[in-house]
Amino acid sequence: MEIANLDTAQVLIYLMQQIPSEEPTPFSRISTGEVSQRDNLFISKMMTFDWRERATAKELLDDEWWEDEAE
Repeated sequence: MEIANLDTAQVLIYLMQQIPSEEPTPFSRISTGEVSQRDNLFISKMMTFDWRERATAKELLDDEWWEDEAE
């Protein structure tokens, strides 16, 4: 299955190469004072760029994030 035409794919590859490989996450520049590490990990599962690797709704509902943080 084709996701994008060749021109679009080349642009995406170029842009992905421009992102520093250390921490290419949506919240890499957000401090834990703004978004907790626990919340960051959960939200990142929803925001994974490649939809084939992104968590499904069922996986998100079964995630440990929903468990009481104090436990």
